[in-house]
Amino acid sequence: MPQVTYRGPHKAGRNMGRLGVWRWGEAQTKSQEWVDANASKLAGEFAINGVMLTVAEVKLDEGNDGIPDMKWTKGDIMTWMDEKEIQYSALNTKATLLAKVQEYLNPTEDSMSEGDMDSTTGDED
Repeated sequence: MPQVTYRGPHKAGRNMGRLGVWRWGEAQTKSQEWVDANASKLAGEFAINGVMLTVAEVKLDEGNDGIPDMKWTKGDIMTWMDEKEIQYSALNTKATLLAKVQEYLNPTEDSMSEGDMDSTTGDED
């Protein structure tokens, strides 16, 4: 289980809302699920197992499902699209990239090629 320690600017006890009450330098044992769910709030002020968690290390993901969403950076979305071999332009906006992701995940009949439609009728036996 990860040891989470507050290392922020407030040396006295601090109530951090949903994260609870923290005292500077006192480690608390938390589940990995808790750390993952709260990573964006921990970045910059907390150490996990003695290592400070930086904002750059936190990959924000609504639902922790690995599917790009508005919390992902444009670069992370493009990397995901490269892995899936989805075509895009580096000039596309983040919203356009996310629309392409949704099109990839939920293809319409119009977007499927004729070859794909022939092989996925479900009538083959």
